[in-house]
Amino acid sequence: FFLVTWRRIGTPIPKPIV
Repeated sequence: FFLVTWRRIGTPIPKPIV
């Protein structure tokens, strides 16, 4: 399962949830 985390740049980066 991946959660999309938004950075300041506005680029959505998928982060694996443990």
